[in-house]
Amino acid sequence: MLKRIAIVLLAAILLIALTACEDKVDKMDAQQVLDEAIAQMAKIANYKYTFDIKAAEYAEPIVTDAPVFEDPDVQTDMPDPEATGDISMEPISSESLEPLPLETPEPTPSPSPDLSASPSPTVPAALGDTYGLSNQSIVFNSPLMTKVTSNMSLKNGNETDAEAVFSQEGTDYYMYNQLEGQWVRLRLASDKVVNEYFKFYYVDCMAYLKDYMKDIVKAGKEKIGEMNCLKLTAKLSPDVLPMVLYQSWLPLSTDTAKQLGDMDISIWVDIETMDIVRIYLDMTENVNILKDETDKSGNEESEDNPDESKITLVYASVTLECVFSDYGTNEQPTVPPDAQSQPAADFNPYGTGDEESS
Repeated sequence: MLKRIAIVLLAAILLIALTACEDKVDKMDAQQVLDEAIAQMAKIANYKYTFDIKAAEYAEPIVTDAPVFEDPDVQTDMPDPEATGDISMEPISSESLEPLPLETPEPTPSPSPDLSASPSPTVPAALGDTYGLSNQSIVFNSPLMTKVTSNMSLKNGNETDAEAVFSQEGTDYYMYNQLEGQWVRLRLASDKVVNEYFKFYYVDCMAYLKDYMKDIVKAGKEKIGEMNCLKLTAKLSPDVLPMVLYQSWLPLSTDTAKQLGDMDISIWVDIETMDIVRIYLDMTENVNILKDETDKSGNEESEDNPDESKITLVYASVTLECVFSDYGTNEQPTVPPDAQSQPAADFNPYGTGDEESS
């Protein structure tokens, strides 16, 4: 009897605690929730971090009407749910999502920035190649140390696997790779390499994406595994794409990115702990436009007879997904002494001089 009473009391305490957390989140606007979640992420001692960029092509390219982007200078009369306070916080009916592993979303073109339907085939189209980049990291803060397992799947069906340890040593950051039994020690050569390349891909992409987000709103509550989460949605500036696609098959310049439209991004925050659980970004439309323009620029016939009303869709989906899990339960990675004793070579994937500043 006492055991049953204890269980009932514990359940009641947990329910009261969760209700208090929900009340706190309900009183915050979307930007405040995101700011607190990002601050909370920096306090966590350790966690697992999975970073995936996945692409699926159509078996045959599809020619359809080109999307029309909104002029960012044009004001609209769309009501702002945050300003009016008219936001439903009732739970959204959805299937439970397991943080690790996550099922690959069904490839579908993303909605256009003007909220109209994205260009899509009139009949279901067969898929062709699928490929992408997947990083799984164990991250420790203060000092920062990350052990990363990477897999890059290529269009020809081949795969490339790699492991590395990133370590903060005083004010410097190092990357350790073991190649054919021999350790290689690389010093990350600049603040840009550390704060963008290293931290974005291997530590926490949200810390970088937050500066490119706008129109953040609450989109209801969902469960991910056993966690009760608040879902936030926002628009992400295309200016972020050069970094997002840096290690991908389609690198691009900042000037090119500015010609594209905003993308839809979703963030799930654990209501009880304020931890960021999952981030999902659909880049399908923008990458299709980049691919279409790249193909046309190399085709003399297209240059002579440009048809801006049509676009060739190559990608059925291009998505980025980041997942955080296993908070505070991981074994800290170590750098073998024989690796640390190696001479360090500077590592800068951006190049040097003008290349890095571009």
